[in-house]
Amino acid sequence: MDDMYIKAYLNPNPYFEDKPLIDPWGREYKMKNVPFIEIEIYKPEEKKFKLKLIEPFSFEKEIKTSSDKISVIFSDKKFGNPEISKIRIKIEGKRFKKEISLPLKVHKIEGIAKDVKGNPLRVYLWAAGYKFRDYEYIAKANKNGKFTFYYPAGKKFRLFICDRKYAKKHLECWFITDGLKDDIKINPVIGNFELWEHKAWINYDIWNVFFSPAIVDKDIPPEIEKDEVKVFINGRRAEIKKFTPHQIYFKGEKKGVYYPAYILSGISKEILKENTERFLFKIIVKSEKKKIYGEGYNLIYLD
Repeated sequence: MDDMYIKAYLNPNPYFEDKPLIDPWGREYKMKNVPFIEIEIYKPEEKKFKLKLIEPFSFEKEIKTSSDKISVIFSDKKFGNPEISKIRIKIEGKRFKKEISLPLKVHKIEGIAKDVKGNPLRVYLWAAGYKFRDYEYIAKANKNGKFTFYYPAGKKFRLFICDRKYAKKHLECWFITDGLKDDIKINPVIGNFELWEHKAWINYDIWNVFFSPAIVDKDIPPEIEKDEVKVFINGRRAEIKKFTPHQIYFKGEKKGVYYPAYILSGISKEILKENTERFLFKIIVKSEKKKIYGEGYNLIYLD
């Protein structure tokens, strides 16, 4: 029993169901959110057991597994409450019984989404993995573009932000972090340009940003120049000291193709003087001549 480890997560985002989104390759993604509790069990004591949710609501499942890590979902609209702070569960196998309480904590990302003309957008906010699961963390903005998205504290995720014009007129804005430690406010502007797999990090007095571009209706996007990129850190414009074109190699559908990418860096000494451990990067790519606009957010904490 000493090796078994259990964690729990809450998805309190409100229930909704819309038509699927279709990506540039024709794949469909179901835009549906059902609030749920997710219980992760590492190294279960037995391979067959009952998992009972006792509080705050009563549910039960029979579990059969051959894995050392399992995820169990209890979904119900009753879980659509971010104030739920703990659950109590009971695990019953042939040779053991265990009853424990597990803490739950979520943080929120909120703001207003607009297009490049300033019109509000009813965006979806989806903690997208590389594979679609039966239960996802998804929220939806209202008609004024206002949104609130909840996600478990400290859990790594990539947040897709786009509306129903995805892959037709717009591409997604990504918010990427290794985990939320507090609530965040952003006001994304959605355009036709995507900063794919962007990443930000700080080494001593140097900040760095990496991204690979994508654009609607083009397999290979136009080259990006230094003066077409802006970086903001905690709301302050950061000077780009070095701008390096790069290439990445595709192994998947576009195997054998080298794709453009960029590495940016600058001095972070003044920003570090703020004596904060949280750094919210906002990267903007904009060119009137090339008719492109896109944003990306990367949140990092220095412990």
